[in-house]
Amino acid sequence: MFPCEKCGKSFRTSDGRRAHIRRGYCRGRHDNLCPICEGVYKSYAGMRQHVKKSHPVQYNQGLEERYEKDPSQEQAELSEEDFI
Repeated sequence: MFPCEKCGKSFRTSDGRRAHIRRGYCRGRHDNLCPICEGVYKSYAGMRQHVKKSHPVQYNQGLEERYEKDPSQEQAELSEEDFI
């Protein structure tokens, strides 16, 4: 096997690896994986855009969980008597 040094993809022949690199198929390693389908993206922003468009239910659940109010941190509402 002949692995590509940039992305780790393996080829049966050195010619296959050479063609992979020469034709520009290799873009190197990308660490921006979709947490849902494990798709690979060049940037974090690209991955987030993919999640928002391709997995809207999970995306919206993540937002709700992120911005859910913690009852212990809620501020008491002020009344007019508090200002007298």
